[in-house]
Amino acid sequence: MPIPEGYEEIEGPGAVKILVPKEKLEDYRTNRAKDKQEREALATEAGAARREKKAAEEAKAEADRLVAIEKANKEGDIKKVREIANEESVAKLKRREARVIAEHLRAKITQLYPKVDNDTLEDTIALNARKFRLNADTDEIEVVDAAGQLLNDPKTGRPLTADAVLADFAKTRSHLQKSKAPAGDGDVALRHGEKDFTHTITHAQQQRMMELGTWGRSEYAKAAKNKTLQITD
Repeated sequence: MPIPEGYEEIEGPGAVKILVPKEKLEDYRTNRAKDKQEREALATEAGAARREKKAAEEAKAEADRLVAIEKANKEGDIKKVREIANEESVAKLKRREARVIAEHLRAKITQLYPKVDNDTLEDTIALNARKFRLNADTDEIEVVDAAGQLLNDPKTGRPLTADAVLADFAKTRSHLQKSKAPAGDGDVALRHGEKDFTHTITHAQQQRMMELGTWGRSEYAKAAKNKTLQITD
């Protein structure tokens, strides 16, 4: 369908094409930019509120745990003390696993979909995190089914990768597809002058992985060792 005279077709919310009068185009783009800034600010505030709530919940749980240990000690219930200590060890491992998986997905999503907005990024992590587990022996991220069984690619017989899971997830999310990296990005070598890069990561993401203790055995560390890692600002 031809575009009416005096109008311009642009991409609106949700990647939907809309017609805007040319004399209103600048105002529309200004308002869209302002709206985006406001949404990002709200997302940042919401994230801070969630972190604060989580910290308060963890502090209360720790306080309750210490009270329970003190009570068990006074009663001489050594078995109960050991049970509480074991429960805390398991809980710590689960919290670490959740952090590592989220960080891995965050780095992978921003690598595959560099134009993704913060809301979509966090939603994608939340909706896919349960599809993964952290192998305690190798510190590698694995794709699993609802029962926790390792999933293999039916075509190759090899373990499924985060790339495959996210690509399948993105098939029904046009807004995520719109933010996809150009052909050649991801795990395929990127051409930058005379240099081939197989992976890209930001300084902040690299630092975060180091803090979590997941850098050493990650695919990014391997790429760095092979001098095929691109680290950006």
